[in-house]
Amino acid sequence: MTYETAYDSKDLDILKLLAENPQLSQAEIGKQLGVAVGTVNWRLKRLVSDGFLRTVPGEGRKLNYFVTESGTALSRQLYTEFLERSFSAYRTIKKQMQDLLDRCEADHFTTIQIYGDGDAAEICRLIAVSRGLKIVSSGGEQDPIISVNGLQISINFPEKKASAQPLDGRNKENQDD
Repeated sequence: MTYETAYDSKDLDILKLLAENPQLSQAEIGKQLGVAVGTVNWRLKRLVSDGFLRTVPGEGRKLNYFVTESGTALSRQLYTEFLERSFSAYRTIKKQMQDLLDRCEADHFTTIQIYGDGDAAEICRLIAVSRGLKIVSSGGEQDPIISVNGLQISINFPEKKASAQPLDGRNKENQDD
């Protein structure tokens, strides 16, 4: 069964926590997930009313939350969607990075700089290393700089400087000989 409602990774996290420990309080769930208790309360009420959780009275005013079969099915669906989005993002990053590295290699660069944090930047670093490029933390003006901001990846190539002396050692006046 596929659920069309707008459930997300926070709902998946709540279902996972409660499957492991149905006695968790809303405050404990909020603390573990880094969200407000009010957010947890709203999500729990929605999951209960939609049949994904059932409640059983606990000690005092406390409720214990148990994941239903439908809740387990929703967890599987949300997890599958999460994996699909993750792999889609990975493929997007990989393609962008490979295209940029193709340009670097075509211009005979063997070292690059990569700036950015998070998973996308780490994926870029792994792809560069797997292609045999050396990543330097600062290379001055001679290395391409790859900037990673979320799923956006850009590159700045160093400006090519005109050489005062031709590579073959002749001076400019005698090049037409």
